[in-house]
Amino acid sequence: MNDGLITDNTTAALQPLTGHGGGVYVLEGTFNMHGGTISNNTTVYQGGGIRLQDGTFNMHAGTIIGNTAGFSAGGIELYHSTLNMIGAGTKTISENTATTLNGGGIHNIFGTFNTTNNTGDVIITNNTTGAHGGGFIMDTSSNSITIDERWTITGNTAAGQRWWNSFSRAKYYYKYGIR
Repeated sequence: MNDGLITDNTTAALQPLTGHGGGVYVLEGTFNMHGGTISNNTTVYQGGGIRLQDGTFNMHAGTIIGNTAGFSAGGIELYHSTLNMIGAGTKTISENTATTLNGGGIHNIFGTFNTTNNTGDVIITNNTTGAHGGGFIMDTSSNSITIDERWTITGNTAAGQRWWNSFSRAKYYYKYGIR
C-alpha cells in the first residue's frame, strides 16, 4: 500500500469464530504500508483494521484509525505473525475499538513486534477495549519491545481496569521514557 485509502469495509461471520480483518486480511503473506489510511472498517471477530495470520506487516508509515472488531484487536491483530515498524515515517494507530476482549489498538498473540529499525514517530492513542490493553496487549511471554522517545502512548481505555496503555506477559523496555 503506497498511500491510498482502505475504508468502510465489513466482514461477517459465515461460521463460528470467523470474520477477520475488516480492512485487510493477510494469511501467510506480507503486507507493506508506505503511507495511506486504513479507516472505519468493521469485523465481527478479530482485526477491525488488519488481521495477520502467519504473515508479516511492514509498517513504514500510515494511519490505522476508527476501525472496530466485535471481539479483539480494533486496529491490528497479529496471530503467529510479525509487525515490523520500519523507517522514518509516522505510524499512527488511533481511535480503534475492540468491543468484547483485548487490544483496542494492537493485539499480539504469539507474534513478534519489531521496532529496532524504527526512526519515525509511533502514536498509539485513544483506542478502546472491552477488556485489557487499550493501547496494545502482547499475549506472549517470549516477545519484547523497545519504546523510546519517538513513541506517544496516551488516552487509551480498557474496561477491564488494567493495562490501559500497555501490554501484558511481555518483556518491555523503556528508553528515554514515553511522551
